[in-house]
Amino acid sequence: MVLVLSDVMDSEKLLSIDFEISSTCQAVCPVCSRTTDGKLQEFKQVTKTLSEVQTILGDLVPQLQMMTFCGNYGDTMACTEIVEICQWLLSENPKLRIDIATNGGIGKPEAYAGLGKLGVNIVFGLDGTDEKTNQLYRVNVKWKNVMDNLSAYSETSVAEHSSWQFLLFNENKNHLEDAIKMAIKYRLKEMFINEWPNPFSRHLHFTLEDDKVFFSDKQKLPVYNIGGTRTHTLTPAYDMTEKVRELKEKYGTDLLFI
Repeated sequence: MVLVLSDVMDSEKLLSIDFEISSTCQAVCPVCSRTTDGKLQEFKQVTKTLSEVQTILGDLVPQLQMMTFCGNYGDTMACTEIVEICQWLLSENPKLRIDIATNGGIGKPEAYAGLGKLGVNIVFGLDGTDEKTNQLYRVNVKWKNVMDNLSAYSETSVAEHSSWQFLLFNENKNHLEDAIKMAIKYRLKEMFINEWPNPFSRHLHFTLEDDKVFFSDKQKLPVYNIGGTRTHTLTPAYDMTEKVRELKEKYGTDLLFI
């Protein structure tokens, strides 16, 4: 069945679109719908082309206020035509705000630099300040690639809402302040500290091989490598509320905390 936009809503009132243009991603994050226990599920991995995006959006772009590229299955920066797509969007609507969410380790520095020049807001999902810590959650994301891409973006960016998203766990909490400092160093404008990342925000509990977890202060998130072997667990940082408040006050003049 083909769903026609006009069948379900008045398209003239449409102001914002969240568009998944990629189902490709190199990471195997533990709470991702693409994987089960670190093993990639069977689905078709594709990315949209500029021509496909133009066909899908048609003449809607001039009326939009915001376009968000944040995938459920894939990382937007896996799309090799993302710069051309954003160029076209802005040629149709120069006032359009474009936000892209990425793990930062996929795609080429040239693409990040190009998006920076266009003023596209990139949200870097980074949960540490080195490869070991970032890969506690962002499994298979290469830190060198992250730094190459972040540096390229920083050098050209004129974006007003670029940001760093940090998922806070007990295991990476000691990296939070350094992450804030890095966000400032690389000229990002905003910082989002997710103090209760999934699954803890939904009060889910996991059955592990050695015990069954019932109480929130003992929640554990099992993490698997790309081969499906459980390597470690992550736990919520329940003791960081006051520290997060202090950090926001300390660095609030240099970074907008959202």
